[in-house]
Formats: sequence, structure tokens, C-alpha cells
Amino acid sequence: NINETIDHRSFAEQGRPEQPTIHEGYAAHLAEKNGFISERCELNRQIRSDNKLLNELRKQVDKLTKTISESIPAIAETIETIRERLILIQYQLLHNESQSHSLSHTIDSATPLLNEYNGVKKLIKQKTAEKIELSQQKKNTGFFNPIRHIQLNQQLTTLTEEIEELKNQKSTLLFQLGCEKESGIKTVAANLQKMNDTVEKLSERQEILKQQKIDQTMKFHEWKSKVSPEQELELLDERI
Repeated sequence: NINETIDHRSFAEQGRPEQPTIHEGYAAHLAEKNGFISERCELNRQIRSDNKLLNELRKQVDKLTKTISESIPAIAETIETIRERLILIQYQLLHNESQSHSLSHTIDSATPLLNEYNGVKKLIKQKTAEKIELSQQKKNTGFFNPIRHIQLNQQLTTLTEEIEELKNQKSTLLFQLGCEKESGIKTVAANLQKMNDTVEKLSERQEILKQQKIDQTMKFHEWKSKVSPEQELELLDERI
């Protein structure tokens, strides 16, 4: 009926710094009972004394460590470390914002041009198909229906002019998009998609950095509050 917890592991495995005692045994206890000094029992007494001293030293070290951690130099060093993090975070925020702004400007400029290019290309295809259809009708009509023949000629002329105008418009759009050939449009579209993905990632990163800035600012003020008003000049000197 003894309420004790037994751990089979060694002190080293448990992470305990104390030195373990040794097994004394019945013979050693009997010798001690009869007034003799047992080497085993004596060794254990020395071990217990050493462990007691070790525990007292550990308490003193913990106390000194706490005092040092709360000293002006330690606080100043911690504050400056936090300040360095804040500067780095602010730099990253500005850099991300600049990147995002630059990419968004490119996207906003290129996307309407790309949409217009695709629309013009689609129109050229439609009008070219319409021209082929009219040319076939003209061929089938011949000179048996002169009025219809003239109408078809006029329509074909108009369509030809419209197609040429659209082709010129398409060439201008290609130039504005920085493409020498039509095959470059696929690259432009792929790059715009990558830019959009990057802007989205930058936006997510921006939110993380903003939260980090808030957290570090709170830590900065928390550590500064550890110093009394009388110690503020001493802290400032130490930080400088």
C-alpha cells in the first residue's frame, strides 16, 4: 500500500543530473546495525550529500541565470535582436509590395491587349470563312444573275478590306505584346498566368509578414516594459 511510482530507466536515460546510489544489500545493513561502517552505505551517504549539494548549486545557477536574463545588457541585446527582425520584415514587406505592384501593372497592361488580340484573331477567322463562302456563291452564280454577281463582288470587296484592317490591327497588337510572331502569344499567355500565380503568392506572403510584424512589435514593447523609467537611459546607452 505504498503510493510510489517506479521508473526502470537510469538517471542518465531520464535526463537527471544526480548520481545514482548503489545497492547496499542485507550484509551492509547488518554491519551498520552492529556498529560497523559499511563501505557501500558510506558511499551512498557521500552520493546523497553530493546530490544535495548539486541541487543547491542548480538552484543558485537558475537564480543567477534569471538575474542575468533580466539585466540591462541582456534586455538591450534581446530588444536589438527583435528590432533587426522588424527591419528585415519591413524590408520584405516593401519588396513584396514593389514586386506585386510591378507585376500587377504588367498584368493590367497586357491582359486587355491579349484579350483584344484573341478577339481580332477570332474575327479574322470568321470573316475569312465568310469570304470563302461568298466566293463559292459567286462562282456558282456566274454571269446568269448579274445583279447578284455585283452584290457578291461588293460584299467580297468589303470583307477583304475588313480582313486586311483586322490583320493590321493584329500586327499592332503583336508588337505591343512584344511578339515577333504569332507563336509568341502562347508564351505571353503562359507568362501572364505565372504572374497571376506569383501575385497571389505574394499576397499570401504579405499577410504572413504583417502578422509577424505585429507579433515582433508586441515582443519589442514587452521587453522594453521590463525596464523601469529610471533605467531607460542606461538601456538606450546599452542598445547604442
